Amino acid sequence: VAERALQRIPVTEPKAQLNVWVAYMNLENTYGTAESLTAGFRRAVERSDDTLAVHERLADIFAATGKKQQRVELCKTMTSKFRRERRVWQRFCDALVDSGKRDQLKRVFRDMAAALNNSDQMLVQVHAAVHEYKQGSPEHGRALFESLVARAPKRSDIWSAYLDQERALV
Repeated sequence: VAERALQRIPVTEPKAQLNVWVAYMNLENTYGTAESLTAGFRRAVERSDDTLAVHERLADIFAATGKKQQRVELCKTMTSKFRRERRVWQRFCDALVDSGKRDQLKRVFRDMAAALNNSDQMLVQVHAAVHEYKQGSPEHGRALFESLVARAPKRSDIWSAYLDQERALV
C-alpha cells in the first residue's frame, strides 16, 4: 500500500510523500526487521528533498518506541551530516539524557563548539539543561545551568530559563 501511495503522490507534494515515508518506516519499525527498516529509511532519504526531516522523523519513531540506542546512533549520524543545524544538536542532547548517557554531553558540547556559533551553543546547552530538569534529574540540569551562568553571567535569557525551572520544582 505504501509503495502504491508513493507512486501515486505527485512530486509537487513533498509533505504528503514524507507522511507516507514516515508511515512506512513506522510499519517497518513495528513489524519488520532492522534490515527492512534501514532499507526503507535509505530509500526515503534518497527520494526526499528534505533529508533532515526524514532523519528527524525516524528519531521520533525510535523515541516513541523506546529504542534508545538506535536513537542515539541516529542522532550521532545526524550531527555529522547536518553539523550547522542547532536542532540536530538539541535532539542529540535529548537522546543522550533520555538514554542516561549524561557523561557524553560534555564531549557533545565540545564537538558542537566547532560547528555552531556561541549564541547557538548556549541555546543548545540551555535546551539540554531544561530537558534534564523535565526528564532527567534536576541536579544535572542545575549543574548545566550553573556552568552556563558562570560563562555568561549577563545573559538574562539563561537566568530566566534557570529560574523558570527552579520555580517549576516548587
